[in-house]
Amino acid sequence: MSVEDKFMVYLQEVTRKAEIPFERITIPRLVFSDIDIFDTNTVPQRFGVFDFGDVLEISNRFVDLGLLDAVLAREVFVKIIPKCIRPIPIANDLGIEFGRMKLKNDSKWLEIWKKVSPPTYYPGDILYDPAKQMPTLSVVSEKEFLWELIRVFQIVDRYGLVLTNDDYVTIFNEFRLSYTPKLSAGDLRVINLLLQGILDRKEISKRIGMSIPHLSTIIKRLKEKEVIYYEDMVNFYKLGFHAYFLLFNGQVDVGKQIYNVIEKNIFKYTTHFFLDNVYAYLAVFLAPESLMFFNQLIALKKYISKKDVAANNKIRVFKRLFYQYNYNFQYYDLKRREWNIEWFSWYITARKFLERNEFVRYDFRPLYKTTDVLQILQNLSTIDFQILNYLLRHKTLTRRKLRETLRKRINLLNDRIAYLK
Repeated sequence: MSVEDKFMVYLQEVTRKAEIPFERITIPRLVFSDIDIFDTNTVPQRFGVFDFGDVLEISNRFVDLGLLDAVLAREVFVKIIPKCIRPIPIANDLGIEFGRMKLKNDSKWLEIWKKVSPPTYYPGDILYDPAKQMPTLSVVSEKEFLWELIRVFQIVDRYGLVLTNDDYVTIFNEFRLSYTPKLSAGDLRVINLLLQGILDRKEISKRIGMSIPHLSTIIKRLKEKEVIYYEDMVNFYKLGFHAYFLLFNGQVDVGKQIYNVIEKNIFKYTTHFFLDNVYAYLAVFLAPESLMFFNQLIALKKYISKKDVAANNKIRVFKRLFYQYNYNFQYYDLKRREWNIEWFSWYITARKFLERNEFVRYDFRPLYKTTDVLQILQNLSTIDFQILNYLLRHKTLTRRKLRETLRKRINLLNDRIAYLK
């Protein structure tokens, strides 16, 4: 395959995944020269190329080093970077990661990457280390994180906003922390005891029947995955939780019902209510993205519709957006038993969403291939939700373990699994 053909193949891939019309992209003429591998007429992250718009000059040394595929992929990706971050030099690290994914041996590429984008600390004690963090994200997200992050910035583009360098780093950091790593049964048992306030290693090892050296290995691994910090802070984003706004502006007093619905959720949660002259209730809470959780919101809406028909459409749930401010539920302080969060900042953020209409209605459609998901959820039984929650937690469906967990007849489980399929 010629260099030009390979460039076009990568271009078709990125435009398809980023959902950008292929016709919008200007295709340059590719030429090769003896420029140094670190020379460029743009930014350091586009090392080894001179971009003249209609002509792209590439260093011959990439061919000798076996890195030509990575350079072509990077230059293709650069063309679809959203406008809001295009002027930011380090945003080109996203293209470098796309290029790395095209290599069988990425050691030399990573060596160059570390030189042009070294680890750097930003305000808020945020470490930006793309050459280490982005490859890890690609593995955890099964190579999807680039496209999901691009879609976040595409939303920012629709609002006509331009982000600063610090904004980009903040958004990337929140996005990175939102991915859930694979956790073993031992990991989950340790986390569960930490959440109960049991912080002494001897006590933990005694309760779960594990040696202290083995426990120390697990804790070290959880720290590396950024699930826990300093052994007394748990990062709930890494456990698959997301932050949501819940807004209700009807006349019915639903505070207790909102609380009950969230309380019945089988997962950890936190919530806070605000009362003012405009909105009856504005709740901010943390919950997993599970079908059972959404079903409980449907039950809440049914309750409201019985009490106040006019208020039926006045309850709305919004998923936390990445690009608005760095206030989150990220850390749970195990010693003080409280969330490390400034509630007033959350309130200000939520009010800005509402006043400026800068929010996106939480939509089920990207997750499921139907527009009538609410009706589907209403038709599912309790056992169906238990099966789905088991699958969401364990990622795989082992029928023997499922039967042991749910304590249901295998024939019944087989019938419900067949229905769900």
